[in-house]
Amino acid sequence: MRLAEPYLSKGRNITRDNFFTAKSLGENLKRESTSIVGTLEMSRWEVPASAKSPTVPLHSTTICKSGEMTLTSYQCKKNNVLLLSTIHNTVTINEQHQKKLPETVMFYNETKCGVDIVDQMSRLYTVKYRCRRWPMQVFFNVLDLAAINA
Repeated sequence: MRLAEPYLSKGRNITRDNFFTAKSLGENLKRESTSIVGTLEMSRWEVPASAKSPTVPLHSTTICKSGEMTLTSYQCKKNNVLLLSTIHNTVTINEQHQKKLPETVMFYNETKCGVDIVDQMSRLYTVKYRCRRWPMQVFFNVLDLAAINA
């Protein structure tokens, strides 16, 4: 919330990666009239069991709604993608597209460029090496992000 403070109450949207997306964060940002769209981890406690089911057909969509939030579960390739959105009250599915993409997936793909560029650059230009000590892994991540920001 502190990082988003300059953009609150201005009607903006924040697109996030799965590391930072949570239902409680979405509720707090919605109160500040800021919307959120982001991928969600499958292991979170707030994800319903119906969205986690691995036996759904390819390119199928399951939509769950809680208050002003919409959780879209889209089965692509062999894994399930979960998207949490406070913008999309109803989700339409593009039937003309071969993969039958839901509206939330198309919106996320259009607005995620900054998130993916940092991930891509941190994989290409990294100082990490294999280590079992978690403080060293945190230190390597800080060095990677500092180099990208520089």
